[in-house]
Amino acid sequence: MWKKPAAASLAAALALALASWAVPRAARAAGDEGVSVSFAGQSLPLALSLRKSFGKNRVLYQSGVSDAIGPRWDTVLMEGTEGDSNLVFEFSKRLPGGAWSPWVSAEIHLYQKGRFWGRAEFPAGEGALRLKIMDGGIKGHAALFISDIDVYDAAAQMAAATATPGAQNPPEPVMPPLIHARREWHAQPTRNPYTPMMAPWRITIHHTAGPQSMTLKDTLREVRFIQDFQQDGRGWDDIGYHFLIDGAGNIIEGRPVNAVGSHVKGDNDGNIGIAMMGYFSPPVNDRLTAAQESALVALLRYLHARYNIPMSEVKGHRDYERTECPGNNVYNLLPEIRREAALPAPAEKPLVVKRPPLVIKFPDSIRWDGRTAVSP
Repeated sequence: MWKKPAAASLAAALALALASWAVPRAARAAGDEGVSVSFAGQSLPLALSLRKSFGKNRVLYQSGVSDAIGPRWDTVLMEGTEGDSNLVFEFSKRLPGGAWSPWVSAEIHLYQKGRFWGRAEFPAGEGALRLKIMDGGIKGHAALFISDIDVYDAAAQMAAATATPGAQNPPEPVMPPLIHARREWHAQPTRNPYTPMMAPWRITIHHTAGPQSMTLKDTLREVRFIQDFQQDGRGWDDIGYHFLIDGAGNIIEGRPVNAVGSHVKGDNDGNIGIAMMGYFSPPVNDRLTAAQESALVALLRYLHARYNIPMSEVKGHRDYERTECPGNNVYNLLPEIRREAALPAPAEKPLVVKRPPLVIKFPDSIRWDGRTAVSP
């Protein structure tokens, strides 16, 4: 069922946002846990300009058959941005023997500015996938950007979940940079107790493959979206990253740093996940702002001092698995960022406050003899 945002029509704003996103890309963008899906003849991300049909429930787009999906899966998950809430997304799965399942409508969760994620469930097993987009009553024109579609085994994920009480960190030996706490973005509590991360020894840099928000208000809203997507969409206990950094240089607390995250498949133990907010791969090609890069350096410098993590263990997500994350425009800067973060923090300049000259005025009724004020 649709969860509609309070905002009015988003089509015009979204069309402008997608103007430079029309070039398809074959490889995976965010690379979170799951198997990324690509369709024959159309790779992801998928940018579409859909026009109203002559009646509701008409097909506006239908994909080809996806590449073979070998691992067993039961859930398909998608995310993106869309300009009309009356689009209907349906998926069909190839069953053993070659037949296709009936079309299943995805449950869509829609947020402000058109951000959405959707999920559909099928019987567990291997099988390819198809996507169909229907006209549920769109108003003339709908811009659509699907950044990622992947599949995973939700049942196996739930069975493998652990429930170990979290561990307490020792006292902090150095001062951290300003970090906006979970309560500021109204984080939902974890679904299960965290698995403790006793001694972090490595750091992985990601990108969110979403908006590069430039205001704290937009950032906190986007982080809430990411947590909802990962909790209710992927079925994780909490947001997977430990920190997120927006285009204005705001650092946001994600999962507590003393808890094992969920950001690199099979390599989360001892691994702090930092997500740069934005889409740093084609076709969007965001670039780190100066404030965003400075915040990352400051956070790495703090984590290095706090946990004695060597800079050689600061890596990009693609160093662990096949993914474009964190995007070339971040990954290519990592050597420079590591060098800068390894240097001591620059000394803070003393605060100099310029004040106007002090002027003392006496009333005309008081005589002044150069030493004391006397009454007339």
